[in-house]
Amino acid sequence: MKPVRYKKTGGFTLIELLVVIAIIAILIALLLPAVQQAREAARRSACKNNMKQLGLALHNYHDVHRIFPPSVISNPDDGNSFDQEGYGWGTMLLPYLDQANLYNAMDPNGVPASGGLFEDVLGGPVAGQHDTVLTVFRCPSSVLPPKSEGHTSDTWANGFGTSDYKGSQGTEYPNDEENGFFGIGQPFRMRDVTDGLSNTLAFGESSYYTIDDGQPDDFPVWVGQVRDDEQNLFKTDASDIINSNIDDDSAYSYHVGGAHFTLGDGSVRFISENVDMNNIYRFLGGRNDGKVISEF
Repeated sequence: MKPVRYKKTGGFTLIELLVVIAIIAILIALLLPAVQQAREAARRSACKNNMKQLGLALHNYHDVHRIFPPSVISNPDDGNSFDQEGYGWGTMLLPYLDQANLYNAMDPNGVPASGGLFEDVLGGPVAGQHDTVLTVFRCPSSVLPPKSEGHTSDTWANGFGTSDYKGSQGTEYPNDEENGFFGIGQPFRMRDVTDGLSNTLAFGESSYYTIDDGQPDDFPVWVGQVRDDEQNLFKTDASDIINSNIDDDSAYSYHVGGAHFTLGDGSVRFISENVDMNNIYRFLGGRNDGKVISEF
């Protein structure tokens, strides 16, 4: 009787299996940062596009009204405790951001500026619209909640759609009043930007909110100013360093190294957080300070 012969079958030894697993782990470790970088690059591109849309809306508004939108419609003598509250530039630009129906539902022009617009928001004219979350006002890299939250005593300030972008209030140079695109005073025309549209900031990323008694407070919102001007405006004073986390007056982004800004001509630039604050950045915020900054 012939002996039975068995065919040898191939297989992995334990060592070979461990080597393969180690190689796969190394490849994943090498690939993951590249994937994350690609995702962040896509998010930065989407953020830049949002700010480009804001710039185009700003110019379309000016083409129609022959004037730029106000920072806020309010009345400092209305007798309430928040004198800077009211519909802001974000609301005014809605018809030029494909949001005409939302704008008409809010009817901001039908509300007198002398009223405390947001004091009784739950029963006021903004109810039902202020909580709309709009993609054009949100940076994909941001970790802000979609709606303002955290207030305990002032619950009427909760539930507003947040925004990662604010208007430039400029600096207090040289006349001790903000001279930015959305500074203190009446709205102005294109011809009043004497420093040049391409040398003046209009919008910037400013995703920072304050903390009060351990609770989130004063979120940036697109509708306007619910409590303070920092909810839709940022400053370019030398002390308001980009991404510094000092306070909600500063430009602040979730991108590494700086933040996006829309200039008055509608172009979008990424400005380093290491920019010269005294000699470049603060003068970029002013529309008529006589300090024309062409290289930055």
